[in-house]
Amino acid sequence: MIQRAGSAFLLAAAFGCSGQAPVDRPPEKAPPAALRTGIEPAQEDARIRLWVNQIAADTGADQAEARLVAAGSRAIPVLGEFLPRSITPARGRIARVLGRIGSVQAVPHLIPFLSEKEPEVHAALCRIAGRDLGMNRNDWNDWWRTQANRLDDREYEQIRSAFLKQRVP
Repeated sequence: MIQRAGSAFLLAAAFGCSGQAPVDRPPEKAPPAALRTGIEPAQEDARIRLWVNQIAADTGADQAEARLVAAGSRAIPVLGEFLPRSITPARGRIARVLGRIGSVQAVPHLIPFLSEKEPEVHAALCRIAGRDLGMNRNDWNDWWRTQANRLDDREYEQIRSAFLKQRVP
């Protein structure tokens, strides 16, 4: 009997068992993004803008591209904002970043710039869609509408409002 009690004690000590019934604890909530990354949203937005400016100025563009891809969908609204203001080489780099991010949220920003003169835009759209719909903007708009129907209302509204902001002078 003493030996059994001793081995039960050793097992309890080894596996952290107290011999008492487990206590139901609510699962811990994940901390907000600012606490996880240590960066406030305004600071993150400023960094993303800095990286996009580096692409536009072609200074440290390769590193800036990698950082924007790592930022993921958080960078899409800023990248979409810079597309209309960019000259062709910078627009190509921005399109390449959007394609590497791979989110359908980038599609409405890219479609207006689809042309023979912008092969990077076409390549980014093909990468995001996983298919080549050619150079016809109407085909891409139709594809985008089917994808937008799959997004929940909150995601769709965020994409829509970001796109409309870039359109307003």
